[in-house]
Amino acid sequence: MKKFEKDLRIIIDFLEKSNIPYYVNAGCALVSHGIKGETDDFDIRIYFKDIKGLFFELKKKLAGKFKLYYHRKYSRGFYDNFCITYSNLGKFDIYGKMVANCDLGKFVFPFKKESFENAKIKKFGLLKLPVASLEELLLYYLVCRRYEKSKNDELHIKEILSHKRFSLKIFKNLIKEHPKKEKIKKLLEERMNKFRY
Repeated sequence: MKKFEKDLRIIIDFLEKSNIPYYVNAGCALVSHGIKGETDDFDIRIYFKDIKGLFFELKKKLAGKFKLYYHRKYSRGFYDNFCITYSNLGKFDIYGKMVANCDLGKFVFPFKKESFENAKIKKFGLLKLPVASLEELLLYYLVCRRYEKSKNDELHIKEILSHKRFSLKIFKNLIKEHPKKEKIKKLLEERMNKFRY
């Protein structure tokens, strides 16, 4: 995590001074929960709609390379939301609303302020940062990352499900109003049968 710390401090200071709620997501969030995850980049999800405006503000604060994406391919389809990527000492992805176009069709991830307000604080080097819940992480890995052998993502799903702080009740509550909840439930049942939970 050391490679991220200097730039991370600047990004986090800016978000906090701007009163923009955020949490650490994806691989670095897994690591903070004690699960081995990929830390080749640092994902920060924010509760903020003007990603384009934020892009120009951050460019004034940091000296590295910036890109602003809208459609961004990945192995299972593409992300259909704005994302700021920043590279200097480490690589960062900063995004708000998450939309994935994949084998489930267009999938809009829950985007509620409570998820950010209820994020648990975890230690990252000298910093203490809010982190995505295990339930939010399971939804992300189930929808976007299942079958990803190169990154051991099926193993990540298994480890989240077996984690002592994971709550199936909270997960079901997270998806209860989602238009694709039946598909999510099916994916969850397949994994629970596979891993015998």
